[in-house]
Amino acid sequence: MKVLDTWVSYSDLAMLLERDSSRFSITTDFVLNQLHALIRVPFELLSDYCEDFDRAGSGSAMVKKLRDADWYEYARVIRNTVSHNFRFDFSRYKPEKFPITWRGISLTPDLDRKTITFESFWHKSGYELFVAMRDFAEALPE
Repeated sequence: MKVLDTWVSYSDLAMLLERDSSRFSITTDFVLNQLHALIRVPFELLSDYCEDFDRAGSGSAMVKKLRDADWYEYARVIRNTVSHNFRFDFSRYKPEKFPITWRGISLTPDLDRKTITFESFWHKSGYELFVAMRDFAEALPE
């Protein structure tokens, strides 16, 4: 690849991809990093916007509306997971919160401290979650 008139070699990446065992690891890392950007940032922006909106207007209830969204608790868990080493951490959740389910995917207490996998969150569910958050954002007042 040519970058600023300099050729950058992909040899390090090519070598890793040639090894069968690392091919899955590299693609997994890539997908998880993309999901980190796709979920974490929008979730935090929505949260900040709703909090700021509520502070600016008396009687506003945007944070409540956000927390009432059917995807909120699931997104919150995923946001925390992708922000902290891609491992679930349910230490701050009360047992009665479980299972946390969204669109047929259930997060259960047995996932605590386990690494996120395609069964709990992956590219399709990640993009669907992003779209749900985007739809929520598009309906927000300015």
